[in-house]
Amino acid sequence: MKRIFLLTVLLFLFLNISCINANEYVLKSNDIRLKFELTKSNFYLKSLSRDNTEFIKEPNRNSNLWVITVKRDKNYDGPLFELNPSKATAFKVNKTNKSIEITWYDVRDAGMSTGFDVTCSIKLEKDSAYWDISITDNKDFGIWSVAYPNITNIDAQDGDQFIWPARCGNLCEKFSDPRGFRFPLFQSKNRETYTKTLWYLTPIGHQFVSLSKNNTTLYLCPEDVEVHQFTNHCTLYEPNKLNYLITNYPGHMAEAGYEYKQAHPFNLTLLKGDYYDACKYYRKWGIKNKYGCFAKGPIESREDLPGWYKENPVWLTWHWGNPKAVDDFIKIKEKYDVPMACHVYQYSIFPFDTHYPNYLPVKEEMKEALRKMQNAGIKIMPYTNGFVIDTELSDAYEKYGDALINLDEYGKPREMWPKNVYDCPDEAYSKHIMEEMTNLMKEINFDALYFDQVGNTGSKVCFNPLHKHPMGGGDHYLSDYNKLLGELRKELSKIKGEPVPFGTEGETDAFDFDLWLTIFPGGDSLQEGGEVHSLVCSGYGVQHGQCYTPPEFDFENNDPAIYKCATEWTNGIQPIWLEAYWNFLERGRFDDFLYNLLKCRDAIRDYNCFGEMVRKVKIIDCPKKSFRWYHNAEIFYEDSQVVKTMSYNYKGKTCVVFVNMVNEPVNMTWESKGSDLGLKNKSSYTISKFYPKGETKTLNKLTETITLDSFETCAYIIE
Repeated sequence: MKRIFLLTVLLFLFLNISCINANEYVLKSNDIRLKFELTKSNFYLKSLSRDNTEFIKEPNRNSNLWVITVKRDKNYDGPLFELNPSKATAFKVNKTNKSIEITWYDVRDAGMSTGFDVTCSIKLEKDSAYWDISITDNKDFGIWSVAYPNITNIDAQDGDQFIWPARCGNLCEKFSDPRGFRFPLFQSKNRETYTKTLWYLTPIGHQFVSLSKNNTTLYLCPEDVEVHQFTNHCTLYEPNKLNYLITNYPGHMAEAGYEYKQAHPFNLTLLKGDYYDACKYYRKWGIKNKYGCFAKGPIESREDLPGWYKENPVWLTWHWGNPKAVDDFIKIKEKYDVPMACHVYQYSIFPFDTHYPNYLPVKEEMKEALRKMQNAGIKIMPYTNGFVIDTELSDAYEKYGDALINLDEYGKPREMWPKNVYDCPDEAYSKHIMEEMTNLMKEINFDALYFDQVGNTGSKVCFNPLHKHPMGGGDHYLSDYNKLLGELRKELSKIKGEPVPFGTEGETDAFDFDLWLTIFPGGDSLQEGGEVHSLVCSGYGVQHGQCYTPPEFDFENNDPAIYKCATEWTNGIQPIWLEAYWNFLERGRFDDFLYNLLKCRDAIRDYNCFGEMVRKVKIIDCPKKSFRWYHNAEIFYEDSQVVKTMSYNYKGKTCVVFVNMVNEPVNMTWESKGSDLGLKNKSSYTISKFYPKGETKTLNKLTETITLDSFETCAYIIE
């Protein structure tokens, strides 16, 4: 009898999931531990830890992991009701050694004659917890939104690294005062003084969010390959506390009787490592699932990209449509003697940001200027707005009417700005864009095509009854847009006689784009701008940078422009500037700096284009300087080492690049681990100065002291 009793106790202790008390459940796997509390009115995540690192120190006992919003009647303009576990008549728990599944029965609000059932499950696999939710036995209600998972009171201390990958991948390390939580492009102040909410609508940016502390990273990602409509929220609602929430929008919002099944299990993983490891974890998922930009394979193996795309190291931007600027462009091309491409705005007869989606006819003087530029070897990429319909001035709207646009649940157009509304890539819009862009190709024979805002604005749920897609959410926006891009690319390439790459604003990896225009968010995030996207997508697409402005050249020695250019380039971004500021290149030392930079880019172009960006080497001894930089009419100062670096792995070798941002020689020491550079750990490594050519030596440990000349950019190969 004693033996049976002891065996029973041991069996209980070794189970990976245990019921601590009537309402508390624990999931364990390896060093991962998730603790949930279930009551009659609440179901929330109470504890989340790996080893001794706890991510929820003060749980919010009033929160719920899911909240479902429904319409009580069949009209879109009917009232919305929020339902949570407290609205269920009963619940049932099923548990195994690695999972927990809970079903809430007859969820309904007061006055409702019927209800529905909600089943939520969490399953552990190694370091990951996969979360599912479904709604069944629904007869009378329209499921408007499913907020799940809702994880509250995530502990975020100063020095922890928070990655918010919308646009260019932002890194925040200050949480004690929400005013230091710097994401100026994606923040909204709530009523409470210190609350700031970051949000983005699918499918912009990357899908994942991560928070790193003590070399442990909380990774949160929907892992939705088809990209159904959702809103990703992260709120710093009081100092040091983050809330994370995904709000999902079903494909038949508010249409009574539809059941709901989450498209893909949500992934919560506790990784060993920091934000770099989170980026590589997401990249591995994208490649494995052929998601978005990974679907066509690496740039190196693609035949649907022209040769100039793989060679081009710098972009020009032509904002003002001034034909006389073409002579300045040709001077720039001759001065630096490298391939160049130009992002062309205001080529049509219409004023900027009007008449969308019409871009014809082209100004006669611009046609001649563009031909002259192409004859000089400069490729051109005209601007289009891929998101906006001008309902007042557009001939396309006159022809197709509301069939072009996104309508809300009340049948009203969603405005971007007055009389300019969101499009929806259904049949009418796709047909017009195909016609307009093929005619534009015949007019100016462009080399690439740019779709503004598609990658950084986020789609809205559409209720247009003229469209074939389900009303409201679902995955139609991405699938319809990518279908349009695929068919258009094929038609334009046929006319051109060579492949035509497509670009967009922002760093979305979901759409079928080849070029991403990086938008620096400013503030404390400048130094990290673009790095997250390069860590994720390098070798599968190319980033080009933001415009330069006069104040960036006004300081002595062009200090802000040099700092910005070096930051862009070492984060995997091709630099860019405006033609109107060519005269600034002849002042100070920016031209010397850029000349050295571009010569190195020519030497290492295979690594820049085909390689995978890996962790930067650590610079452990280097002079510092307070660099000035300019953003939104404000001057900032960044205390930074005067040398920036980047690292790419390609075909088993790693190229490490160093950029000296000051006009004087610099001595510095760097170190790294082979595994950080994508190399196998070995007893010794061969290091060769690749550009400019220099000596080769063997190192038993990856650490080296080097000297950089004034404004020198140099590269080493390690194998």
